[in-house]
Amino acid sequence: MGYQEAIQAINQNDIQAIYTLLGKEYFLIQEFRETLMKSVERYYSDLDISVLDYREVTMDQVLDEAESFSFLAELRLVMVEEADFISTNPQKKLTIAEEKRLQAYLKDPNPGTCLVFLMPYEKVDKRRKLTQQIQKYSQFIEVLALDERELRRYLKDYIKAASLNVTKEAFEELLTRTNFQLSQTMAEIKKLAQYAQNNETINLEVVKNLVTRSLESNIFELIDAILRRHFVEAIQIYQDLILMKNDPLALQALIISQFRLILQVQILYEAGQNQGEMAKSLNVHPYRVKLAMNYATSMDRRVLEKLYRSLIEADFFIKTGKSQADTSFYLILSQLAHS
Repeated sequence: MGYQEAIQAINQNDIQAIYTLLGKEYFLIQEFRETLMKSVERYYSDLDISVLDYREVTMDQVLDEAESFSFLAELRLVMVEEADFISTNPQKKLTIAEEKRLQAYLKDPNPGTCLVFLMPYEKVDKRRKLTQQIQKYSQFIEVLALDERELRRYLKDYIKAASLNVTKEAFEELLTRTNFQLSQTMAEIKKLAQYAQNNETINLEVVKNLVTRSLESNIFELIDAILRRHFVEAIQIYQDLILMKNDPLALQALIISQFRLILQVQILYEAGQNQGEMAKSLNVHPYRVKLAMNYATSMDRRVLEKLYRSLIEADFFIKTGKSQADTSFYLILSQLAHS
C-alpha cells in the first residue's frame, strides 16, 4: 500500500491490525503517527498507547504488549521504534522462538491492538521468509525520501490546502535552501505560514530573509563558485560558514565528499545510468545527484580529478599535523588561481 492510500484509509476509520513503516523520512513518519492517533481518538474516544524502543526490549515483550487487551479503550496502539529485526544488518537478531511467535502473530493478530513497526532504514533483507511475511501480512508502507517530482507535488498540495500564496520564485528558492529535503522544507513552510497569517504573499525576498540555507546547500554553492573560478565569491562563502561556527575540518570533509560525488556521477553517467539509478547505486538523495550532474556533464574529468587529489592531500596534511585546517582551503584556492 502507498503512503497516501494508507493515510486516506486511516482517515476513513479503516485501521489495520499491523503496519510496518520502512524509511527515514521523519516528517512522513510523524504525520502517519499523528493521523493514526487522531483517528483512534475520534472513533474510539479513549486512547491507550504504548511506545516501545526495540533497542531496549525483546520481541517477546513487544508481542506480550500487543496481545494484551485494554480495560480503558476499545483499540490499543503499540508503536515499536527502531525495529531493525528484518534490516540487512540488525543490531539485535530474533531468537528462533521469537521469530516463530512473531510469524504466528502476523497471521492471527489481536483485534484489539494496532501494532506499528517503525523501521528507520533504507533496506530490508528480502531473502528472509520473515521479511516476506511482514510484507504479506502487515500494511507495508515505504516512507523513503521523495524524488523531486513527488516532493514538488506534495508541497504544492500542502501549500494549496493551507491557502498560502507563494510565488514561483519563492517556491524554487525554498527548495534550494532546504536542499529538497521534505522534513526541513515543511519546517520552513510552517515558519513562513506564521509570517503570512494575514494573507501576505510569500515572495522571493521573504524566503531569503526567513529561510536559512542548509549546510549542504551552502557547500554546493561554494563548489559552484570554485568550479566557475569565482575565487573571491568562494572565499566569502567559506568565511561565512566559518562565522556560522562550522568546523574547518568538517567543512573540508564535506567539500571532499561533494567532489567525490561529482566524479562518481560522471563515471556512472558515462556508463549509461540515469539519475534515478545513480541515486540508488550511490545511496544518496536524488537531488544531490541532480546537482552533481550539472558539473559531471560539463567539467573535464582531469580538472575534477586534479582538484579532488589536491583536497585529499590537504586533508592528509591536516590530519598528520603538517598544515592547519583553517588555512589549507585558501592555499588550494591560491593554487587554482595560478593554474
